[in-house]
Amino acid sequence: MYNSSLKSASFLAKSTHHLHGIGSMHLLKTLSLYSGGKFLFLLVSFLFLLTGCENEKVEPAPRAGTVTANAGPDQTVQVGQTVTLDASASKDDQNKTLSFNWAGTKKPAGSNVTLTNPTQAKPTFIPDLPGEYEWEVTVSSANAQKKDKVAVMAIADNTAPSNGILSEDITEFTVLENREADPAKPDYIVTNNIQVKARVAIAPGVVIEFEADKGLEVLPQGYITARGTATQKIVFTGKTKTPGFWKGILFDSNNALNELTQVEVGYAGSSTMRDMPENVKTNVGITGTAITAASLSVKNSSFTNANGYGMYVLGEIPVFSDNSFSDNSSLPLFVTANQIHKLDAASTFTGAAGSNMIGIGGTVHQQTTGVTWPLMQDGTKYVAIHDLAIEGGVTVAPGVSIEFMSNKGLSVNWTGYLKAKGTAANKITFTGLDKMKGFWKGIIIQSNNSMNEMDHVEVSYGGKGDYATGNQAFKANVVLWGDFSMIGQEGTLKVSNSSFTHSGGYGMAVQSAGGTLAAFGNNSFSHNLGAAMYVDASQVHKLDAASRLNDSNGYNGLETAGYVVYDQEVAWPVFNDGARYHITDDLYIQSGVKIQNDGTANAMLEFAADKALYVQDDGYMIAKGNSETALVLFSGKNYISGSWKGILIDSNSPLNQFDYVGMNYGGSNKLNGIHQKSNLGVRGRISVTNSEFRNSGGYGIFVTQGATINADAATVNEFQGNLQGNYHQE
Repeated sequence: MYNSSLKSASFLAKSTHHLHGIGSMHLLKTLSLYSGGKFLFLLVSFLFLLTGCENEKVEPAPRAGTVTANAGPDQTVQVGQTVTLDASASKDDQNKTLSFNWAGTKKPAGSNVTLTNPTQAKPTFIPDLPGEYEWEVTVSSANAQKKDKVAVMAIADNTAPSNGILSEDITEFTVLENREADPAKPDYIVTNNIQVKARVAIAPGVVIEFEADKGLEVLPQGYITARGTATQKIVFTGKTKTPGFWKGILFDSNNALNELTQVEVGYAGSSTMRDMPENVKTNVGITGTAITAASLSVKNSSFTNANGYGMYVLGEIPVFSDNSFSDNSSLPLFVTANQIHKLDAASTFTGAAGSNMIGIGGTVHQQTTGVTWPLMQDGTKYVAIHDLAIEGGVTVAPGVSIEFMSNKGLSVNWTGYLKAKGTAANKITFTGLDKMKGFWKGIIIQSNNSMNEMDHVEVSYGGKGDYATGNQAFKANVVLWGDFSMIGQEGTLKVSNSSFTHSGGYGMAVQSAGGTLAAFGNNSFSHNLGAAMYVDASQVHKLDAASRLNDSNGYNGLETAGYVVYDQEVAWPVFNDGARYHITDDLYIQSGVKIQNDGTANAMLEFAADKALYVQDDGYMIAKGNSETALVLFSGKNYISGSWKGILIDSNSPLNQFDYVGMNYGGSNKLNGIHQKSNLGVRGRISVTNSEFRNSGGYGIFVTQGATINADAATVNEFQGNLQGNYHQE
């Protein structure tokens, strides 16, 4: 038993000697002292300890994975066919997740194709021109990145007739190729009016000539993609190079692929095309209604020598850039108001006799908001051929000029806003095409949007006809109109540093039913046929003394009437330039109004025949001049005794005060609640000092029983020429 145990221990020691050397032999001697079960127990323990004492093994470095990119087989397809690229055979040998990114490396000249879903394994595209397309895919994983390419050859089976004659409607996909190497020779001749009912792709360098009064109509099911290059333009022209030789091109399709790029269109406009307004002739027309609108993108193209417009847009122009218009007999371009913001500043517009103008008209739709009407770099102006309406939101760029044809106007409706913010060097102009007073309607603002603003703006020659506004109607360059009964329909406007001139009526009118001046400062009014302004009494305190109203107007000042009802005292300005007030109807003050004349001349308020001023309820009036030559003067507009009724103080406010006030030519009739005629009637409370009362048709001052006036009113004031007497207190 001992010997066998010893042999086992010796074998174990030998087998482990390479790991432990001398230490293993020492351990063997120790183990040989034991026998039987004790030895076996120690042997197991030894093996356990020996295993724990072994040196830690070093694992080999993991092998790097690899990626294989496979862009799929080369293909030959037809132009217009949907092509699917396929990189799904790409692999990572460790099955790591792959990502894909495709990019085009080659395509035919004039092609503008793009891939759909370029970050997927199987993107698609539609070749638009014959020739070779090459695509490269980058395949990536956590291990590596690889690239591969695939070539797609597109051929055109559906080509135009080999003889180059186009005389029938196009009902299937057609490619018009460049057949003639000589650019002076036409590739195709159109001998009939043709309707395009399918896709047409036109290659760079193609020249298409039209016989007399022939043209193209692109119907809703069709579209034309014409993409030339800078050196190979696509040309649509007349067989004879005279303006109006052929009809033109009409787009009645809203397909997003309708496009004219690096194209020349000239000498059309022989007759009016379908769906164009009567007598409108044009090189290119785009149809449109309130429900549907055709669509055409136009880039780097020219429109010349039309017997009419270069282009007439009733539909949409999703892209419009770097185009030129010249030598057309009518305006270079007409666009609807909803498309003006699509125009670019770099395009050029030379009209007949060198006039650069873009025709505009129609409505800016409610959903079209936050857009800007641009200033053209070549100085082109806009001319409103039709009325303009803004239901969305429009900003007018500094320097823009809009001229209006006879009896046309601009309305900002309750859902819209107009922000016209120019600069001192680049004013914004709204004016008549002809410089005659009252040539165009003017601007009416019916929106309470806080964005409505005119700053450094010139408005002139408006006021053609009355803007109907309930009980009031105004001829004016600008009308603020509102309807308190309808939320959001109060015409609101900020006005600063602007001029309003040569109106057929007022320079500006702020109507009583809700017109609101959000801000007003440093404006000027001159050469208007009517008064400089009409402003409802509720808004007069918004005006500033520095604005200029006393300059060759029909009435050099402000007309007003109505009610003043505010929670706090307001001040009516005394204009620095001596502009006057004309009170055109009875005036009611039911809150505090102050008129303070700190100048060197009289501040004049003139009343229309038989009109009056009533201070009522909790209202009060403070009217203070500073000397006998700088009064606050209330007078009849006609300087005759009994021209207007006068002023009634029917309020018991202790704040009512007249000091250095003049009152002339009142007493036309009895004031409401007073049984005698007078310049000043008192049924409430007032202090009157240093004032003058002259030429009344009744009394100078009449005080009813129970009313309160300073005790010395009869002696500290002056009276002269009053028909019934100077002062009477019941």
